[in-house]
Amino acid sequence: AKWFRERLGSVEGIRHALNGAFISVAPLMIVALISAVGWRPALVVVGVGTAGVIVPLVFFAFRETPASSGQVIDGGLVKRSKSKRSRRGIDGSLKLREAIKLRAFWVVSLTPCICVMASTAMILNLQPMMSEVGVDEERAALMLTVFAGVNVPLQFLMGWRVDRTPS
Repeated sequence: AKWFRERLGSVEGIRHALNGAFISVAPLMIVALISAVGWRPALVVVGVGTAGVIVPLVFFAFRETPASSGQVIDGGLVKRSKSKRSRRGIDGSLKLREAIKLRAFWVVSLTPCICVMASTAMILNLQPMMSEVGVDEERAALMLTVFAGVNVPLQFLMGWRVDRTPS
């Protein structure tokens, strides 16, 4: 919300879609790595590789606010909407006591939590469930890839839809 106001839903949709795209590819890569070098070295490679990408990215690219990098909210390109949609709270004007009384707060807070809980449960249990019925690890990883891949376009769609839903 510090970087985008007008199209925050679309930006979040893109962020979630990219996350889903990575999740759709990661299981296949990790299973291939485990098959090639074993699970212990694969764990080290994934951990060091993740830290090697994330730490420099956060250190060199992360900026707390647009002003900290000489920019403005929405890149200064989007004109303020003349719609009657409420912008109250985007700039932090609502206190927590006020926010928790709003239906929008609970929808925005609980919807991602429920989705993440369901996805996490499926991701953590898919491979053991598939193994139990005789499906090999590679095929189970492929099933997870398909599941995550189906979610990628849905994330874009939901972000776009959020931007067009009256508050």
